[in-house]
Amino acid sequence: EHSIARLERFLQLCAYENIQVCVPSTPAQIYHLLRLQTIRMMRRPLVVISPKSLLRNPQAVSSVQDLTDGSFQYVIDDSLEDVEKVEKIIVADLHLESARGFADEMNDKVSAIALDVNDTLALQAALSGVDIVMNTCGPFFRFGVPILKACIDVGCHYFDICDDWEPTIEMLQLDQAAKEAGICATIGLGASPGVSNLLALVAVEALDTVDTVYTGWDIGDAKPEKSSSQQGTNAAMLHAIEQMTGRVQIFRDNRFEMARPLAPITVRYPGLPSFEGCIFGHPEAVTFPHNYPKLRASLNLAHGGGIDSWLLKTIMRLVDWRLISKVRAAKFLTWFEKTIDVSAQVNGI
Repeated sequence: EHSIARLERFLQLCAYENIQVCVPSTPAQIYHLLRLQTIRMMRRPLVVISPKSLLRNPQAVSSVQDLTDGSFQYVIDDSLEDVEKVEKIIVADLHLESARGFADEMNDKVSAIALDVNDTLALQAALSGVDIVMNTCGPFFRFGVPILKACIDVGCHYFDICDDWEPTIEMLQLDQAAKEAGICATIGLGASPGVSNLLALVAVEALDTVDTVYTGWDIGDAKPEKSSSQQGTNAAMLHAIEQMTGRVQIFRDNRFEMARPLAPITVRYPGLPSFEGCIFGHPEAVTFPHNYPKLRASLNLAHGGGIDSWLLKTIMRLVDWRLISKVRAAKFLTWFEKTIDVSAQVNGI
């Protein structure tokens, strides 16, 4: 469709992910979109909006590498390196080669340094003279609070994609310290939390009254990356282990409580079939009650992708009983996830 299209009409039909509406802006996007639609086990109807202006747009191009090594990107952001007011970008990584590999893909504004964030003095020295830090160093239950405190100490603005509830509570308590240091600190600016908060906000403002907020996702759509700069245990998997073991904080019956993760919760929504999700520790469950005091409940749920499987629950219980470490559990689940993904590709699934 490349006429006026009435895009809003198609978007109104997208309830419960029953159809897809996409606007691919490069040749690689079109290729990977069609390929993705072909290999999916469940093919939902696909509506492709294709403005004629892209046919002659010099920015609507792709390299051969984008076609061979890339994948479909749900959102393509503008790069900071192309913003005129940005003078310098520093990429920091524990491993200098990884930082350089990323920086070399950008223009000459971008440089690389090796940095161990566990070294407080080295961290403060690296932050000195920097205007703002974007912290993506996970897992955040280990690195979120120390990096924010370092930014406060040197007077550097801060934002992150923190997705652990424990450091979220502690970092919110640093609000006054950040104000006294004259810095702006914003946490949880990723997909979840971040986009999930905005979606919930839209729903809250559209309704007359709201007493319960569920945030969450289908983990069946989460796939292991083909390549990563990480060496050692996968930080994302460590995060998942942390939030599926022990106890996690939720808000229920007008009070905060510590609940067992992976406990089933039945979600009932008018006009839709009920379904079951599992409690998964996350910041949204503890931040929404602070901003919406009339809420009676706020929980983060995960569903799909084997979240309720006996294998996952058994491994989490073994961690709780201290029979295996969180690191060992994360390594096993990372290996298992990649093995299943490779097997599916070999069998053409």
